[in-house]
Amino acid sequence: MFRLIKRKGFTIIELLVVLVIISIILLAILRLFQFILNSFDKEYKKLVSQLEFISAIELLRVDLNHAGYGIAKDLNINVFDWNSSNKILTIRSSINITNRKTRGWLLIDCRNSKFKVEIDNREEKLSNQDLIFTDINKNFIANGKYGKCPDFSIMIAFPVDKNHTFCNGQYCYEIKYKFVKPKSKTCKNGNYRLIRSVNKSNGETVINCIKNPHVNIDHTNKKIYISMDVLETEDKNNPIWQTVKLVVKPINW
Repeated sequence: MFRLIKRKGFTIIELLVVLVIISIILLAILRLFQFILNSFDKEYKKLVSQLEFISAIELLRVDLNHAGYGIAKDLNINVFDWNSSNKILTIRSSINITNRKTRGWLLIDCRNSKFKVEIDNREEKLSNQDLIFTDINKNFIANGKYGKCPDFSIMIAFPVDKNHTFCNGQYCYEIKYKFVKPKSKTCKNGNYRLIRSVNKSNGETVINCIKNPHVNIDHTNKKIYISMDVLETEDKNNPIWQTVKLVVKPINW
């Protein structure tokens, strides 16, 4: 004869205990996953902030190094101006480094009354472009157009775009770095953000938070000194500041 064997199943209490344990494990995994995501997000923001910081400082350094580029020597144009009251640094040049149309130069031979291009070192070789013409010694000849001789000699020409301004009569760009009130909540009152503008444009913020900016222009040795503390990582609990010091001797000053 066959015997009926009764098998004992799980009780409701045992099932509840198992569900609680599984819930605790899943909750722990979820919290670990959230911690990893938050850590990744913080590191990503930190990396982006550092890259923006490096790009902004490099842009400032390049602008400083090109001060006086394409500026005629005989027009007595100040390539630097520092307004300590409004905290505005003005850099004058024929080049706006963020605009490809202004990069480069040409060597023009007009001795035979014909516009002959001996060397065209422009990044964008445009016809009918506005040019600044100087002699070999960088004395001003005229503002003019590509293809038209303003003088019957060998000349150096510097390209400009349509949004140029004037510096003592010649085409130029005024690059301005303005230390203004910050917008970031992590940047306290009394600190600044740095804006870069070209001519009369409103400009764009290149560094969000700065404190202790100092600018010194050495006209004798033709050097400019800039120092400032930059908020590299915007963290309310642990903000990271980095001291930046630039000493630049522009090659065209």
